Amino acid sequence: MKKARNSVLFRSFYEAVQEIPDKEDQLEAWQAYGAYCFEGKSYSGKSKWVKLIMKTTVPNIDAANKRYDAAVKNGKKGGRPPENQNNNQNENQNDNQNENHDIDKEKDKENDKDIDKDIEEENERRQGHPEVSIIANLAENKRMDAIEKPLTTQISDYMIQNHIEGINPADFYQEVIDGKIDPENWRVALLQRAKEGEK
Repeated sequence: MKKARNSVLFRSFYEAVQEIPDKEDQLEAWQAYGAYCFEGKSYSGKSKWVKLIMKTTVPNIDAANKRYDAAVKNGKKGGRPPENQNNNQNENQNDNQNENHDIDKEKDKENDKDIDKDIEEENERRQGHPEVSIIANLAENKRMDAIEKPLTTQISDYMIQNHIEGINPADFYQEVIDGKIDPENWRVALLQRAKEGEK
């Protein structure tokens, strides 16, 4: 057994030592306990009492030390568990995935900016040129395709949250898909429709 800085004092050991009739054997039992706990030395004296008590106590001490070592190793004392290669690889993979996700978000933002720029350019060209309206409509359609359309479950959830009744979520969804309702402002349109239905 390796040397320990601290040890657990078991009540059973204390009570067993109190039962030893000879005070010198009691002292020897305490010294044997300390020598085993803190220096890793097994008892080699002649007292039968101390031998008996140490034989029953040593397995408890060893088990407590193993539990403590496992707790420290696993970080249960507030520390971080020891690193191994698998953890480092997993962390590197997670970092790479996060970086890729951030890159994708940046690309989406750039794509949105490009779409908006296309629309602005088409609007500028359209002024005074009705023949350009076809191109502007194409740009607008491109922008509308880039906008995320709501799912029927999102529409249903929003209706529940706002206590909206009397509107079929599937029908409303179809109107969004058909372009009758702006996908960016579907919540506003749903609230307006609910107010109109109350009148």
